[in-house]
This record gives sequence, C-alpha cells and structure tokens, in this order.
Amino acid sequence: TYICSSDNYFVENPFEKYVYRGYYSTIFAEGETDEYCAIEDANHIIKGIQIGGENTWAMVGHVYFDRAFSEKFVEILEKEFKHEPYKEQLWEDYYSRHVNELHLVARHYSADIIKEFDSLDELRQFDERYLMNANSEIIDNICDTLDCIASDIMNIKPLKDGLTNTSFSFDCLGKKYVYRHPGVGTEKYIDRSSEAASMEVAAKLQIDRTFVAMSKDKGWKISEFITNARALDYDNWDHVEKAMELLRRLHQSGEKTNHNFDLIAGIDDFKEKLQTSNRFEFDGLDELDQLIATLIEFLKKDKAEKVLCHGDSYSPNFLLNEQDEMSLIDWEYSGMGDPSGDIGTFICCSNYTLEQAERVLKIYSQGSLDTKTKRHYLAYVAVTSYHWFLWALFQESVGKPVGEFLYIWYRYTKQYGQLALSMYLEED
Repeated sequence: TYICSSDNYFVENPFEKYVYRGYYSTIFAEGETDEYCAIEDANHIIKGIQIGGENTWAMVGHVYFDRAFSEKFVEILEKEFKHEPYKEQLWEDYYSRHVNELHLVARHYSADIIKEFDSLDELRQFDERYLMNANSEIIDNICDTLDCIASDIMNIKPLKDGLTNTSFSFDCLGKKYVYRHPGVGTEKYIDRSSEAASMEVAAKLQIDRTFVAMSKDKGWKISEFITNARALDYDNWDHVEKAMELLRRLHQSGEKTNHNFDLIAGIDDFKEKLQTSNRFEFDGLDELDQLIATLIEFLKKDKAEKVLCHGDSYSPNFLLNEQDEMSLIDWEYSGMGDPSGDIGTFICCSNYTLEQAERVLKIYSQGSLDTKTKRHYLAYVAVTSYHWFLWALFQESVGKPVGEFLYIWYRYTKQYGQLALSMYLEED
C-alpha cells in the first residue's frame, strides 16, 4: 500500500512495480524544520521520530506499507482506535508510538524530486500558471462574486473546521474574506435557501455586517473577515445589551422567510434518535420529559406571534470587531418561530444565575416585563435547555463528550421548567 499526502508533488515518478521493504520517503532539511524527522540506525531503519529538527532528514512524501507492516498496523489500530484519545490522531502518531514494532526504512530523496506545498502561495511560486488553470469551482465562485481574477486571490489559510462546514480565509484586492464551503450531507438537515434569505435580511438590517454573498442552491458563502474578532462575553453587560438589541431588531423587523425555526420539533427528533439507539436514559429523564411536555402545552396556548429568529443565538455567534461593533453570524438554523427561543438559547448557554437571566429578559424587553411575558420566556429557557440537553445526550451516545454543559442544561431544564410551570399554575 502506498500512502500519499495531497500536498506533495513528484517531479519524477517515485512509484515502482516491485518494492520489497516498507519505507518512508525523506528529504534533507537544511537549517531548522518543524516537520516530523526520522531517527535512523546505520541501516537506515527508523528507530524513532522527533517533531522538528535542524539539518536532518525530514519525513516528507509518500510511504510504502509492506505486508508485514500492514498486518501489524491493523492489529494495533483495532486495539487502540476504540479508545477516545486515539480517534482523532494521525496515523503517524500510531506509528511513532509503536516504531519498534512497525518497521520502515528511511528512503532518501532529493528535495528537487519531492515537493511539499503548505499553502496555495507556495504552489503559485512553483507554478504560477496553476491557479489560472485549476478548474476550481471555489475559485470561480470567489472571482464571480468579487469581480477579480484567480491571481488576485492570496494568502489562503484554512480555518478550524466546524461540525458542519469547512472554511478558509483569503486576501483579495486589499481586503480579507472568509469562504465557507458546506459539509457533505448538510443539505439533508440545513435549508440553504432559508439561510441565504435570512442572511440577506441580516445584512440589510446591519445585524450581520460581515455578509458578502451566498449561494442559496449550493450553500457556499463569502463573508468579510473580522480582524481580531472577539466573541461575546456573557459577563460583559455592554456586550449583552448589544446582543439583545440585535435580536430585538431582528424580531421586530417584520421580515419573513419560508422556513420554520421549531425547537419543539427538534426535541422530538432527538428523542426519536435516542430511543432508536436505546440511549434515552438518564436519571430523572422521564420526569424531565413530562415537565417539558406540560410546559409545551402551556406555550402553545400562549399563541406567540411567529417572527424571524436566528436559531443559534449564543456567545460564539456574536462577534465584535476592533471598533466594538457587533455582528450576529451563522444563520444556518434561522427561520420563523417564537422569538423566546432565541432568548432561551442565549440564556441556557450562559451559566447565568436566575437573577442574571432575569436581567437579560429585562434588557431584551427594555424594562417592560409582565408576569405572562416573563413566564413565557422562562418556559422557553427550560425548553431550549432540554433541546440542548438531548442534543448533548446524543453527542455522548456517538462518542463525542460535551462536558459540563450536559449537566448545566439538565439543571436549567429542571430549574426554569419548575419555576415557569409554577407561574402558569398560579395563573390558572
């Protein structure tokens, strides 16, 4: 088996019809390098690996697994991969841990034969014609949107992938942007046409100052890059006031889209997934589920007007620029719904005390908060907490630990649910 990296270019064909021993290709790094470096014995057998070195053989290029290596590697992988710490590791990390069991020799190549490109700019320096002939849909999207040519696109840098998308930043004609490419399969549960419609509204209302363009059919998006961006700090009440003003502006805009933002349907969906996998289990879960079911019936009787909602209004999606201007980004879950869902999401992801949560409600309501309105908001804090609690249970069930928020959402569901229910029952 040959293992090849997508950022390598071979000036000459290194592949052979017959290879009799597993090897890792290496090139000599003059000066300092941050690559993985091979520690060899006199016979060039790799006895160890170090990250970084100076004037040494760097492990760059293709690798050949012979039969003995492959069989041993599969054996190790089957033992270790089931353990959480190992699931996200590179294959080289497994190899490094078991280098004395997994035998490869270091095969030396000239740096003129194997090239490694860590950025599009490095590739452009090697072949300036590449980008002009890349036949890349992404490059075409950028050029069509920004009225530029491919060679204007500089400094492409990948950003940390989210759970659903892949993004990178780039420079073009003196400005910095972010390109978001939708993840495979996301079209099954994210309505991109609804997201695009919501983003156009957000840009028009200056709720999202970053929006440039989006394809409602294919889901790609271009936004302005926020230099030195900061996420909302829940303990900074100036930040909270700005966030509530943005949500209030959105909810009172009168704008409409064709998609619904339905937390209750989301709860039912997660319950079904958990029950299907026999994971709908948590101490006190039946009691919690009944509490929320009762609250939902009261909420339906309130008959709140549906307005355009963000659907994911928590700290990381409220970004401030260097001028302290705030934008609300990431509109994938937006749609028409009860505005209390946005407020509930904001509070349930905060770790606020009840007193702090009530302060948020007063800020959003601009001081006017009667008992009926207050209980409706508090009920939605419980409902959104339960929604995210079930989401967390589902994540845990597929091996993705959520951490302390699993218990925060459980506690909030119970605390706010019981409080809101008592207020509804008092009225009755």
